[in-house]
Amino acid sequence: MTLNEKDFKLFKKWLKGHLQMGPVTVTFTKKDGTERVMKCTTDPTLILFKDPTILESKGTTRKVNEDVMPVYDLESNAWKSFRWDSIKQVSLQLNLLPTALNVSLDKVFVQHILFKLLSNIIRFVQNGSAISIHVSQTDNHCVIEYLNKATPIGIHNLNAYFNKLATPNSHNAVTNQSGLGFAVAKNMVDEIGGELSYNSNETFGNYFKIKFKRA
Repeated sequence: MTLNEKDFKLFKKWLKGHLQMGPVTVTFTKKDGTERVMKCTTDPTLILFKDPTILESKGTTRKVNEDVMPVYDLESNAWKSFRWDSIKQVSLQLNLLPTALNVSLDKVFVQHILFKLLSNIIRFVQNGSAISIHVSQTDNHCVIEYLNKATPIGIHNLNAYFNKLATPNSHNAVTNQSGLGFAVAKNMVDEIGGELSYNSNETFGNYFKIKFKRA
């Protein structure tokens, strides 16, 4: 693939954008001269779906190499990379659910859960940062994920917020209402037999997941 400098910069920006939104198939030439076809992404939600343990990673600081693009290989479930000047072809992938995702739960109650959690996420995350919301299904469960790739709230802080109602008679629970909405949302999820999990670190920022049975 031969492009002038201006078009090459635009191409890199374009491809990085699509990698952040979903899977992309990239065909490139390896150092040994062989051709490689890789289905990859940098979309945090897709990576978390493939490898939830990555939330536990503290991350490492690496020297940036502008000639190389690090990506997550969706078939080998590992971080790989390719050189920008080795790309031969790029194919985009579009995934659409054929039908709506229906659940047998009280609509108003679920709305209260989603609003309570989202409003508290907005309150505590870094000002000006984006929050992405993803809905998917796995087995017979509905999964709703909130992802904020910004300054971490901190796992110790989140543990304190989500467990405020565990000891309702404690002095802190009575005098400090900060973050109480997180605990309320968790209790509401528990009431419908669901699961609410979360994490916060330098690798992916702040992550929240609600999971409950569809029927």
